[in-house]
Amino acid sequence: MSTKTTFKRVALVAVAALGLGVLTSVAPASAAEVSASPIALTAPTSPSVGVAASVTVKATNQLLANTNTVTLKGYLLSKPAGASNLLAATAGTAITNAGFTKTDGSVASLILTATGAVLAAKNTFGTFDYTATVTGDYTLRVWNDVNADGALSLAEDYSDVTFSIAAANTAVSAGYSTIEAWSVDNPVGIKTPGTALAGADADVNITVKNSSNVALYGQIIRAVVSGPGYASLEGGTPGRDVNVTLGAADNIATLALTADGIAGKQTVSIYAGGVLIGTTVAAIWYGDLATITVTQNSTIVPTLGGTAGNLGTDIYAAQVVGADAAGNVYPLIAATLAGASSDTLVIATHATAETDVDVAGGVGVVVTSAAGSTSGKTATMTYSYTYTNLAGVSTKISAAPVTYTLGGVAKTLGFALDQTSYAPGAKVTLTITAKDASGNAAADGTVFAINKLTSNVASQALPNAAVVATVNGTATLTVYAPVSSGDWVISGTDPSLATVSVSAVVANAETAAAADAAAEATDAANAATDAANAAAEAADAATAAAQDASDAVAALSAQVATLISALRAQLTSLTNLVIKIQKKVKA
Repeated sequence: MSTKTTFKRVALVAVAALGLGVLTSVAPASAAEVSASPIALTAPTSPSVGVAASVTVKATNQLLANTNTVTLKGYLLSKPAGASNLLAATAGTAITNAGFTKTDGSVASLILTATGAVLAAKNTFGTFDYTATVTGDYTLRVWNDVNADGALSLAEDYSDVTFSIAAANTAVSAGYSTIEAWSVDNPVGIKTPGTALAGADADVNITVKNSSNVALYGQIIRAVVSGPGYASLEGGTPGRDVNVTLGAADNIATLALTADGIAGKQTVSIYAGGVLIGTTVAAIWYGDLATITVTQNSTIVPTLGGTAGNLGTDIYAAQVVGADAAGNVYPLIAATLAGASSDTLVIATHATAETDVDVAGGVGVVVTSAAGSTSGKTATMTYSYTYTNLAGVSTKISAAPVTYTLGGVAKTLGFALDQTSYAPGAKVTLTITAKDASGNAAADGTVFAINKLTSNVASQALPNAAVVATVNGTATLTVYAPVSSGDWVISGTDPSLATVSVSAVVANAETAAAADAAAEATDAANAATDAANAAAEAADAATAAAQDASDAVAALSAQVATLISALRAQLTSLTNLVIKIQKKVKA
């Protein structure tokens, strides 16, 4: 692609000579046409057949007085054989104190008119747009038609830009193509054959786009069902594997679902042009009601005729959900649900309100305590549903009983942290426990003003103007430990004006590591000292043993010397005796 700007052409360019229509903008008599120069054109990026290619137009105009105009016109200077010459213009939106008018056709126009007293020089005018039906090279010429004669004159500036149109991008993109989401997570319908999914979930749209995120028309859309049910496209005959060919100017298909008499979860895989663009859990088809289950959101009911839950705000004490034998959700009707209390002096009544029917839905329930009830009392509620099956037989289905306990107004609070020590800035869960005057858990919905919470050091995200409501006697808050190390104390005032507090230690990891290292070094030094002392004691013991051995040797030596002397004396005496005997014998 290339851009060329030429100033004050010697030759005149007559648009009519090109066989193109001429659209001329004539300024009012009180207005003046102002020139704009230079003109800069930016070629479109990777244009292709069937997609609008936009050339950005910039030009610097002179200062405009009120009602003065600047006119830029464009036409295709060259194009492949068989290509259309129709252009569109899109006015810029970045210029203030000015009005834009535009003209589409073989010659397109962008006209800027000053609407303020003075309009400073600007350079963004808008775009000239072209949607090609033929591949090849195109050249767009844009000129400043100062004299408003519809032709390029000697003194008028112009600029050309050449761009190449590639073949249409027909690659289906699974990433850019979409399957519209169902209005609820899993819409439900009765499994009776031929029954269509109805209501807000009657159908969804499939939108096909190419890898350039541009609408891709005329594709073959295919829907393949797994699980029960049928699918249809664009109102066609329902089936397990159906397809439809979109029109040449259509990239959206409508998917509808129909039951086939089998209960279960229906999944539909959608293909466009043979490319899988997505798989959706389209519907859950249910059979006869088999069970109802109760999930409690609240277990502690206010005393003295108080109510757990609020139908007006969709806050429920419990939620009752129906299911068929396979566990598929069955939509219950609130008016058909009944509730029986095991002790009407504790739990007197219940009321219901129908919620959205999806896997997480069902019938919402609130319960009210008896007028003279007291804290700590309990009662069970057993919910039942009278159901007429597909064969016309009525039966009563009951859920397992659920227990409610009565609680009074909160009188005392307790604080607890999820740990005893934290790193600086660590996430902390603060649990607030509310008790009534009898020491029982306070009724659900008890509100505590969090602006009464304080910290001995600056703490992150410690609420200072909020309230929390207890559920099953407790409420939790997420706060963050201080960023500095040390003892940390959170305090508050309970409804009886007593101070409640909880503490933890905040320790910097590096400081703690250094302290641990120092402690380990001290332990090692102490161990070395102990070892040295033990070695010294061993040396002393060895020295003493050596001395004892030396003394023993000396004593033994003296004893031996004495014995030798005695032996010598005995030998001398014996010798003398022998001599005497010899003398006597000779005599």
